Amino acid sequence: MKSLSIQQLSDGLYKGITRFPLAILSAIQFTFLVIYGIEADIDPGIWYLRGVHGAQLGIPLFIALTFFAESKNYNPIKKIGVKFGGVALLLLYLLTLPETLTFINFSRFVLLTLFAHLLVFIAPSLHKGYELHFWVLAKEIILTFIECVFYAFVIGFGIFVAISAVHFLFDININNKRYPEVMSFCLIFLTTIFFAGRMQGVNSKQNMVFDYPEILKNFTQFILIPLVLLYLIILYIYGGQILMNQDWPKGWVSYLSIGFSVLGIVSIILIYPVRNDENNKWIPLFNKGFLYTLFPIIFLFCAAIWRRISEYGITENRYYLIALGVWLFFISVYTLIKRDHFIKMIPMSLSVVCILSAFGPLSAFNVSKNSQLERLNDYATSNNWLDEDGYWDTSNEKKTPKEDVDQSRSIIKYLIKNHGYASIQPYLKDSIPDTLQGVDNKYAQSRTILQEMKLIQTSDYVKENRLNFYTTHQGVDIKGYSKYFTKEAQYLKRNGDKAISISKADPVINLFIENGATKLGTLIIGDQTYNIPFPDENEMLYKKKDFMMVYKSVNGIKNEEQNTTTLTAVTFTLFIK
Repeated sequence: MKSLSIQQLSDGLYKGITRFPLAILSAIQFTFLVIYGIEADIDPGIWYLRGVHGAQLGIPLFIALTFFAESKNYNPIKKIGVKFGGVALLLLYLLTLPETLTFINFSRFVLLTLFAHLLVFIAPSLHKGYELHFWVLAKEIILTFIECVFYAFVIGFGIFVAISAVHFLFDININNKRYPEVMSFCLIFLTTIFFAGRMQGVNSKQNMVFDYPEILKNFTQFILIPLVLLYLIILYIYGGQILMNQDWPKGWVSYLSIGFSVLGIVSIILIYPVRNDENNKWIPLFNKGFLYTLFPIIFLFCAAIWRRISEYGITENRYYLIALGVWLFFISVYTLIKRDHFIKMIPMSLSVVCILSAFGPLSAFNVSKNSQLERLNDYATSNNWLDEDGYWDTSNEKKTPKEDVDQSRSIIKYLIKNHGYASIQPYLKDSIPDTLQGVDNKYAQSRTILQEMKLIQTSDYVKENRLNFYTTHQGVDIKGYSKYFTKEAQYLKRNGDKAISISKADPVINLFIENGATKLGTLIIGDQTYNIPFPDENEMLYKKKDFMMVYKSVNGIKNEEQNTTTLTAVTFTLFIK
């Protein structure tokens, strides 16, 4: 990379702003919303999340659209049309997001983020150019991004240390929120504007003469490839052991197979430009040998995944592993057929996988939901849990067989958590929204629906009583309180969570959950400590001189023999004077 003068830097920043205006506006919006969220300590609503997600997607999307327009040599009018077409698509997607976001929406966020970043590499290379052109451009994008992140991080870290110095040397009280706010500004806004100013223009006819970094060859030859060979030896020995013992492979082998495959493909990509050099005759041998050895690994990988699917069906995580296995197989075959013309296909095919996984009938969410519903239907049919009309028989408790009851409970909890209670509605005559009126917590929704379906706890839990308290608390007098914090904590028993962080500053507030007959836990506000009693169903409010705790929902397990109450989920609002 060429060195920069102050004049070149200022000229580059000016050209970057005029070249990537929408990407920089997205960075400004993203930075502002992140800092606002830190400063206000808010519970993110749908419009806040739409703004954050839209800005976060907008940065790579508008950079990609700029690259695409430049590679096509569009005139200014067409360039503007392409960019605002991207704005329209982004707004359409954001406005279709539901008021209450689910697991599916957040999973799509991740898939679309990966897709948008892949577009940065794909967009400028859609013309019928050389594969080497794509490699050079991708290298420039990655190295420029790493350089800009490094600059932004150093600036942020420097300001971080400066703020700390002012705080400790001059005894000036500085809010702890300043630190993440400064780092957010640097890593989001400065990285984007540095990249915009530093990234060279895209030209499909640019000169392909370049200096191949020797460090890439050394890194690949002496680090990546030995690691690939190490993984290969381990996986083949394990595969031989499986054949000898005639046993199914362990699920963990899937992740090792992924590591082996990814390292091998990255190695092939990094040494692609020098594969035909006279002094590098080992490279074509390695490429072909790796691809052929990859097929048995993919088979081992698929066998491990199939074992889990045959026992527990498809979930989103297993779907992604399946999709990755199919993609690896496709890339391996394509590379063997095309030989020197496969580089572009890697991000293109991966972007297609992202879109198919996020939307449509073949998406991770539809396939997983249908798989689990099919399992639930199998259990219901084999145990005669459905009446003549196909609805769930709620007249008798499903006490046996224990394994089928437990599996059905697990499926229903999964469906409600990931796909909402509407996925269970076809099995029940009564309207689930009516049954769940006033029950907002998903854990409590699962409990209520399971009770409705008579899928009771198995015998291990007979001596435990479930506590589910809910209230709307209309007309609570909040006059005189200056601050309030709303918190929702779930799965406290399962995850072993004990501390609920309510506020990290001004003052620091934490609630420490404790198991007992009457005590919910200990509330610490600054240097003051308060014992909080377990709420009563008829009294979902606890008031002291300096604060008031108003419960919306409380879920717990009461053990009659041990006289203890274990909190599993709680939603409350804490008002501070």
